[in-house]
Amino acid sequence: MFTLSLIFLLAGCGPSAAAAPAPPGLDMPQPDRPTQRGMQTVGRLWYRRREDWEIVSGPDEDPLQSAWGGADGTLWVAGWGSVWRYDGQTWTAEPSPAGRLHGLWGDGRGTIWVGGQNGRICRRDPDGAWRAEETPPGTEGLAIFGIWGSGPDEIYAVAFGGWILRRRADGVWIREDCPGFGSLRAVAGLGPGRVWVIATEGRILARQSDGTWAVEHTLEGRLGAIWGHPQAGLYVVGSKGLVLHSTGDGQWTPQDSGVRKQLTHVGGAPGALYAAGLECALLHSTGDGTWQELMSNVSHQLGPVWVDAKGALRLLCGERFYVE
Repeated sequence: MFTLSLIFLLAGCGPSAAAAPAPPGLDMPQPDRPTQRGMQTVGRLWYRRREDWEIVSGPDEDPLQSAWGGADGTLWVAGWGSVWRYDGQTWTAEPSPAGRLHGLWGDGRGTIWVGGQNGRICRRDPDGAWRAEETPPGTEGLAIFGIWGSGPDEIYAVAFGGWILRRRADGVWIREDCPGFGSLRAVAGLGPGRVWVIATEGRILARQSDGTWAVEHTLEGRLGAIWGHPQAGLYVVGSKGLVLHSTGDGQWTPQDSGVRKQLTHVGGAPGALYAAGLECALLHSTGDGTWQELMSNVSHQLGPVWVDAKGALRLLCGERFYVE
């Protein structure tokens, strides 16, 4: 097996001197560079259909927040102003049904769920129509930042205002009691009833067997994302290169990421894990507890990733450029 060196991801994004070799096929094309100086909020999406990467340029002012892929190869990406869909041949953008979108999840049966501003949760049914869900009173002023489910009969959503919502099998959303943290960031799980939530301010909450929530782990620093798979366990990433792993037994083990950058996204598949974040941070792990930095040394924020069933990185999203 040959290994290619990572050339660069963006204008001004070159591999650092200490960067390790990239996995095969991770040579990225260069997108158009923003022309205005300062921080530019844009959506940039790289997709690898076979071996070569191609760029799908989203609308400006539309940073990409969440991604999900189905077993049939259909991909979904949520931005602040649109939902991107790949059907195996082409990418199309649909207007956001819930304002600025943050969370996105698919139930594997053709229904896509998104969470956005003003407490809005919407679903896209297999017929292609978007429908708004009725959420509990009081959610109107909240931003739904994360959404995940073990299946269509058990779906959770977390709000930056400190709410945890659960959609019951009868389709009714209810609020569940949880410790008082205002900035709940994301939710993930390992199966029915085995669900965890992260709060930005260094707290990991676990759902108990009686339906209540309790703080399972506390640490200093900001948490950015959580991802889980029954065969891989749970991963949490955050500030200063933080990576934590748990098998779901209540114990969280730090893993050395080798970087001090803020990590904001984590995902992948068993044996093919990726974490991404600020300063062009992109890390890879085979699940053995070690991480390999693939790119660094630039003021750019990378967002969601998606890995196919064979463990190949197929999707990488970018959120912001800094142009001097």
